[in-house]
Amino acid sequence: MQATTGRRCVFCHSPANSGEHVFAKRLCKRAGAIRFNVITGLAIDGKAPITRPPHHLEAFTVRHVCTRCNNGWMNDLEIWFERHLGFLIEPQWPKLALPMIDALKIENNELARWLMKTAVMFNLATLRGENRVEFEHAVLLEAHPPQKQQ
Repeated sequence: MQATTGRRCVFCHSPANSGEHVFAKRLCKRAGAIRFNVITGLAIDGKAPITRPPHHLEAFTVRHVCTRCNNGWMNDLEIWFERHLGFLIEPQWPKLALPMIDALKIENNELARWLMKTAVMFNLATLRGENRVEFEHAVLLEAHPPQKQQ
């Protein structure tokens, strides 16, 4: 896929030539939310809300990242999340969830990175309004480590 908008990757500033799922398709499937309808919009006091047509959660994507970030460290974070915490999003809550969560406390940095990446993508997928959340570039750099040139 080629960049056609002139957008830059919010993380590394390369051409934004990749579509990133706000919520990974494999996680949507594991949560049983493949056909979960999402309506995104913007509400401002005193004005009629602006909404986009409904779409499924698995199709909730943004085009603000490059292929290298999307298929590299961002994918690695999704794999990490599914491997370590995927059981928490399944339709049936696991019997030993609390001991599993306690065991994962040592990986709080990875969880924070996954949450930040997901928050940035969700933020980019929302309609822009007066109170849009903006992330300083230093915060974005915390979400991903610098990548080695290949």
